[in-house]
Amino acid sequence: MAQNMKPSTPVWEQWVLAQDYLAGFSERLVAVVGGNHGAWTQMLTGIDYRRDITPEGVLYDGDEIRAEVRVGAHTFRVWTRHQWRGRSIYNQTHGQERAARFSDPAYDFYVGAHTHTGAVCREFIHEGRRKAAIQIGAYKRFDDYALRLGFPAAAGSPAA
Repeated sequence: MAQNMKPSTPVWEQWVLAQDYLAGFSERLVAVVGGNHGAWTQMLTGIDYRRDITPEGVLYDGDEIRAEVRVGAHTFRVWTRHQWRGRSIYNQTHGQERAARFSDPAYDFYVGAHTHTGAVCREFIHEGRRKAAIQIGAYKRFDDYALRLGFPAAAGSPAA
């Protein structure tokens, strides 16, 4: 949090930039799940700016979203969280797969964020149904935090 309070770009400019990015994707954007950095701002100010910058008609929650997504004639159940309990240093999607096995197997996709790693999608079978555990990737080209903690270099693409 201390690093977040001494940014090279003022916080208000960061929020304007984030709002501009989200607006640019608004026609394709289905949902926004908040994260720990935005939660710090909410804790300090009492205002959830993440909700304020989410375009109208886009699902939003500070922690998780469980939703059905329709693509043509197909409907998929998606459970998205910023951070999953039971993460593992050996398997980037362990938290998502663990949730499918021990919390709620009803979803087709289990999506997570939070980590400073490259994106990955792992297919697995549970109760005879094909599922996908997705870990979205780091968006930073240079990540001093990840370097300092010894995280592996990201592949450079946040798409999974």
